[in-house]
Amino acid sequence: MNIREIAKRARVSTATVSRTINRHPSVQPQLAKRLWRIIEELGYFPSTEARALVSGRSRIFGLIVSEITNPFFPELLRVFEETALQNNYEILLTSTVRDPERMKASVRPMLEHRVEGVAVMTFEMEESLLEDLKLRNVPLVFVDVGPPRPRVSNIRIDYLN
Repeated sequence: MNIREIAKRARVSTATVSRTINRHPSVQPQLAKRLWRIIEELGYFPSTEARALVSGRSRIFGLIVSEITNPFFPELLRVFEETALQNNYEILLTSTVRDPERMKASVRPMLEHRVEGVAVMTFEMEESLLEDLKLRNVPLVFVDVGPPRPRVSNIRIDYLN
């Protein structure tokens, strides 16, 4: 199943199907509704890899946490995911369990999936791993991680309020 088959069935161009899937505002609402009905009937799911190749964007954010079982994380994870979904992004989540080897292993899938940014919620991060992400121009956000660093956004949490 691909967009050519959807376009043929709907009697529209593949470009129109693509714009509909990517929620482009130029597609008339009635047409989009009809196309979404056909897409659902046919059970079509766009390939995120193919979309990334064509658009040059993965629409994936990476999230590295120190320990997923920590009661501090569920609310933050919920907000990250909710915000991502509202903006048509996905979250790639990894947990380091405070193990330096797992930390290294967490960065690799981020690079392989060409994430558009990484939020780091661990106690520390090895400088070489930061450099791997920075060299590929992956925006970084530290959430309560160490001292401020150049080219890394920092978010501090007010634990008292």
